Amino acid sequence: TDEGKKNCKRAVELDPDYVEARVHLGALLVETGDTSEAVRQLSEAARRDPKNTQAHSHLAEAYLLARAFDKAEEAAAKAIELSPKNSQGFLFRGDARRMQGKYAAAIPDYQKYLELDNFVAPLYQKIPVLLIGHGLSFRNAGQKRVYATQRSSAFFGLCGCETELKNFLRAREYGEKALAIDKSDATSFYLLGTVFM
Repeated sequence: TDEGKKNCKRAVELDPDYVEARVHLGALLVETGDTSEAVRQLSEAARRDPKNTQAHSHLAEAYLLARAFDKAEEAAAKAIELSPKNSQGFLFRGDARRMQGKYAAAIPDYQKYLELDNFVAPLYQKIPVLLIGHGLSFRNAGQKRVYATQRSSAFFGLCGCETELKNFLRAREYGEKALAIDKSDATSFYLLGTVFM
């Protein structure tokens, strides 16, 4: 991560208009917890290329971590406006809305995220696995982990929203789905315990 940040930062220094490098730098800064610099880099990327949906969705995530939930919702909405198939935009807008107490509005966002990232490999990825067999997988391990984490987060968000709306049976179902993906998430166990109470 340190080498990635160093090289992306150097790319941005050499070419300030290199938006893709700036977006990657912002994403790495989010991963390492430097949210204020991530917001700065991603805001600049979005300013330089206002139609870059990834810049807006990563900016939404950075704002979430900075606890600027209204700005996170705005950035995620822009990402969705630019690309209605930007699944992360829906996930982060759902999180932003939930954190602002907009539970009913967050639920469709989480559901749309789950619909867009349903983890079913397309046919062109399945055929080589079926023909060749071993040694291939539908998705690489790192990508699978990111998707699993985000999918668990979406179910957690749905559980939290349904709990706040007093729909405890639905909340239980979503909480159990979150735990089926990540059996070591203490927060999901706690939330599900609250649902049972």
